[in-house]
Amino acid sequence: MRTHDNADLIESVYATTLDPAEFDRTIERWVQQIGNRGDRAFDRHLRIAFDLLERTARNDTDPTVPQLELGPDLRILHANSAMRTLYDVSVGDTLDDLPLDASARAEIARTAKRLARAEVPGQPVVVPAWRTDAENSLVVILTPSGTGGCRLQTSELVWTPNLSSLLAESFSLTKAERSVVRLLAEGCSVEQAAAARNASIATVRTQLQSIYQKTRVSGLTELVRLVIGLAAFSPSDARIEEESLSAGRPAPYPRAEHRHLLTLPDGRTLDYAVFGAKGGRPLLLLHDGICGNGWPASAIDEARRLGLQIISPLRPGYGRSEPLRTRRRDTLNTIVKDILYLLDYLGIDSVVIVAKVLGSASGTRLMAIAPERVSGMLAVVPALPIEKQDYAGLSTQHRMLVHAVHANPTLLRYFVRARYALYERYGIHAFLAKVYKSTADREVLADPDCLSAIVHGARACGTRSFRAYYGDVREPFDDMHTVAAAITRPVHILLGAEDANGRLARAQRLAALNPHVTVTVLPKGAELLFYRECHRVLQLAANLHGQPASLPRTAG
Repeated sequence: MRTHDNADLIESVYATTLDPAEFDRTIERWVQQIGNRGDRAFDRHLRIAFDLLERTARNDTDPTVPQLELGPDLRILHANSAMRTLYDVSVGDTLDDLPLDASARAEIARTAKRLARAEVPGQPVVVPAWRTDAENSLVVILTPSGTGGCRLQTSELVWTPNLSSLLAESFSLTKAERSVVRLLAEGCSVEQAAAARNASIATVRTQLQSIYQKTRVSGLTELVRLVIGLAAFSPSDARIEEESLSAGRPAPYPRAEHRHLLTLPDGRTLDYAVFGAKGGRPLLLLHDGICGNGWPASAIDEARRLGLQIISPLRPGYGRSEPLRTRRRDTLNTIVKDILYLLDYLGIDSVVIVAKVLGSASGTRLMAIAPERVSGMLAVVPALPIEKQDYAGLSTQHRMLVHAVHANPTLLRYFVRARYALYERYGIHAFLAKVYKSTADREVLADPDCLSAIVHGARACGTRSFRAYYGDVREPFDDMHTVAAAITRPVHILLGAEDANGRLARAQRLAALNPHVTVTVLPKGAELLFYRECHRVLQLAANLHGQPASLPRTAG
């Protein structure tokens, strides 16, 4: 790599780190200048830039959650936009400037000093507080910052019916246990919770031990953090629902009551949803990366009409599905094991797969490992093997991604992180507008029902799922002949004519290698074809079922 080119590339890395909106322009420059091998100096700057993106994300992980960083003297070193706006504080202010009750501020000060003195970073600490200007209760979470101070995050816990349903359905908490959780999360002591419930302290302690066991937490701090996490997850459903209903539209699916958690044999948690026709023919949705598993409400009406029940697991690291605990090179095999365990748990013998983009890789692997469990697969704009003759037909970003997967893992990690930084800093709507630029995709984004479903699915997957997406793309896809050999059931590939990544040529090569594969190209459609054609997707999936498959014995 030439010296002046190298300097130009390094400059572009930091420009994107400062402002992820520069991502497109940076990719254009990289594609023009990067050769087939990495450059050590360039890679070193990529690692530094990656760490900067991570640090920024930690300081402002969710722009809607008020967060700040306290120095050793308990003055504010950094405050995100939500903290500055909602609490009217600035850099240089002290704890006394926060509108919290005096006893809470004193406890925060003591805890912050203790965390700063600790030689070994401790666990997060939860401090109940009362907001004096708004007169409502909240919790403050303190975590060591590693720089002699600590980070402070507030959560004004709003208890919604959705949150209560999530606790009941995800952890099988009884009504009494949910009441105890609510009181403790809102700042009550065990004694105060007992008094509020007109119960003995011993009874509440027994209920609390049952709650710890069911939720798999080790103490009150972890329990409160779990509730805050679920509360942050639940209002997104409520917000989407409110937006939809205020515009006279039904909310997208899956909704909060359709989501469940399942403990896998290795102890990880699997986030999945079941919705559509209760007891209907099972359709397994394997989601894309960022856009997730959202469906417009009208599509689920069609699913019910067709007698289809949709089972939608989220891959490791997405949503509430726990990431893999070790770095593995057999990620797809693990995903398939998770899916098979879920199907066994639900009592489902055979499914039709609907796979969106990256979901097609795990769909094909499922067919290879357990062909008896698959009746067929509808692959919508699938991720297909890429060979040298395909490079010219790829979009700029896709070409860069393929290069990084095969030649430069450091670049791949930064590429994925910078893409997610755009999402984190500017929000999902701006992200979608930046990424999906074809006429067909812009028409999808202009449709309120489609856009609502996309945003809904993206929020369910989570803005911090970049490590899961990195896990999806870091393993090179199987070659075309390996994929063809794995297909032993009917596979229907659905593409749009405006696809910018040359998928048609690859799909046709796959069909030439395996008579089970058929390809349909629709005149309008690109990356977001699934949302434009979700009714057609369901009809094609119903056709793949043919004879009714084994029905679920339980909805989970």
